[in-house]
Amino acid sequence: MTTSGQLWRVLTGLTAVALLTGCGGDGDQEAASTTTTAAEAPEVAAGAEDYCLAARLLDEQESLPTVEQLDELAAVAPEQIKADVEFVIGRFKAGVEAGDPASAFGDPEVEQRLERVEEFEARVCGLTDDEEEQDPAVTALDPAARRIDVTATEYDFEFGEVAAGRTSFVMANAGQETHIMIVGKLKEGATLEQALAADDPEQFVEVDYESDIANAGEEAVVTADLTPGNWAMVCPIPASDGQPHFLKGMAVPFTVE
Repeated sequence: MTTSGQLWRVLTGLTAVALLTGCGGDGDQEAASTTTTAAEAPEVAAGAEDYCLAARLLDEQESLPTVEQLDELAAVAPEQIKADVEFVIGRFKAGVEAGDPASAFGDPEVEQRLERVEEFEARVCGLTDDEEEQDPAVTALDPAARRIDVTATEYDFEFGEVAAGRTSFVMANAGQETHIMIVGKLKEGATLEQALAADDPEQFVEVDYESDIANAGEEAVVTADLTPGNWAMVCPIPASDGQPHFLKGMAVPFTVE
């Protein structure tokens, strides 16, 4: 994934993206609205209090934001980032209307604007991405690795046999919606069904690797060191109805001998 900062997670519903993470329902949204108050939030620069509080609440929210929430965020955005916030939200809303909420995020201009917003939120609001950055080599084709071609459609992954060793999965997005690959190894004794249903799926996952985003007609790569055991390939991007693609069929288990 090319961007994993605050607004990215808000707009795509990929809060703290990890293997097999689910999307919350209305209950999650309601709970998030009372998680942080102005008194509890860290001190922020004058004039940015409303924006920082709104951004923090959305960052803690596990479900997709509503159009009203996004409009409210844009309305209180400080002048330094107002144009960037409005541009990204506008592109996201256009994606929702087209049935593909994450489609905007393969656009370099969206990425550049998000970087400016995320820098502002870190510097002014104290909102930072605590996730550990993965090795950039994960999203690059390794010429020395075994190559496995993957076809992504709505909603499925198709690929051939796998074997232990360093492997580059090269996904061609033959569908109409945006997709990514997350390839993860399940812990011994864990099942894909358990991980999908868990509140904390990481307890069932030993290691995972994530590709960049691929819009329709594009490619993305995951290079992973496959070891014997049970693995899965999933796409966690939410569809227009808020359900992640893996609940619609893009959760494919495979075994490495």
